[in-house]
Amino acid sequence: MECSDACIETVSNALRDLTSDDALAAFCSANTIERYVKARNGDVTAATYMLRRPMTACSTEEQTKFWIYNLETACKMADDAGVGQVIVAADLANFSEGLTQLASFIHLAQNHYPERLAFAVLSRPPTYFWLAWSAAQAFLDEKTSAKITLVYTNDELRTALLPHIQPAHLYQSLGGDKKDDFDLEGHRQRMQLMDLERQREAGFFKSQGQNAVKVQ
Repeated sequence: MECSDACIETVSNALRDLTSDDALAAFCSANTIERYVKARNGDVTAATYMLRRPMTACSTEEQTKFWIYNLETACKMADDAGVGQVIVAADLANFSEGLTQLASFIHLAQNHYPERLAFAVLSRPPTYFWLAWSAAQAFLDEKTSAKITLVYTNDELRTALLPHIQPAHLYQSLGGDKKDDFDLEGHRQRMQLMDLERQREAGFFKSQGQNAVKVQ
């Protein structure tokens, strides 16, 4: 599906009331907007809504649901691959969370997903991140804290990731051998199937007598 320049401009203009032009360019480039429009089958209104949500304040409950969904998805994919643990790589250039949210996430991860973290690398943390991070470390146990590395350049990021991820599974932009051609459509379909499988496993469709879906 093609995404015209007019569509991209429409979405971009709809977001300008939320932030400055520089911040908007950093948060959602033309390529990012194009991916969101394609993910919503050309629906500009739906794509705009998806992009606006992370840029506007949401409740702690909404954030917690978002974290749980991503943690559950990552853990399921790790279990399906037979590895059990996950590696987290996060770009913090636009980090805007406070200590309360950070502490909430740490509590959730440590108490409900123990020993799931293999390694985490946090890239490009802004200066004010250290205020929240210094305080949040009090909530981290020593073993978990030792698994987290902060880096500031792409070279440092590659150095941190390569010992933990095989080059064949690491994108070239991060120093690996995998081509930077992420299949967004394939990923979207996989997530939809995974969500449907979870619902079936929870018994949501028992009354219809449907069989379980196998995620490929």
